[in-house]
Amino acid sequence: VQIGVLRDTVVSLSGLPKLVIYLGGNDCAPCSLRELRHWKPALEQIGSMEDKGAGIDVIFILKANKNNPKIKETLLGLKFPYPILFDSKGEFERANLLPFNSMMHTFMLDKNRKVVLVGNPLVGQNSRQQFKIAIRSLNTK
Repeated sequence: VQIGVLRDTVVSLSGLPKLVIYLGGNDCAPCSLRELRHWKPALEQIGSMEDKGAGIDVIFILKANKNNPKIKETLLGLKFPYPILFDSKGEFERANLLPFNSMMHTFMLDKNRKVVLVGNPLVGQNSRQQFKIAIRSLNTK
């Protein structure tokens, strides 16, 4: 999803570390969409490090049907700047054995796509700081 655009697209990933955020494990797509509002400012704060050469690729995976009119309407209204991949069948959750606890549905991958940090930077400044440290460390290796 690009800002203001809902269309199928190919997400091109760089060699940067990845922040993967899976939303919808609770089977409440509207709840997950409401959570997106909180991610934008948090990622802007984490992303402020990009000026110092410490960038990341951000990937959202939303367990929802992309053809649902309410989902489309909400996403267009959010003008969300990050790519969102739709997983209507919950295949990502099953394939990766994600726990029920949604706090464990956000993780940082290194350049080799190995998980190096699990948590949720939305829960507070301390958690956000851990992600910043991980990003800085991964970009200096």
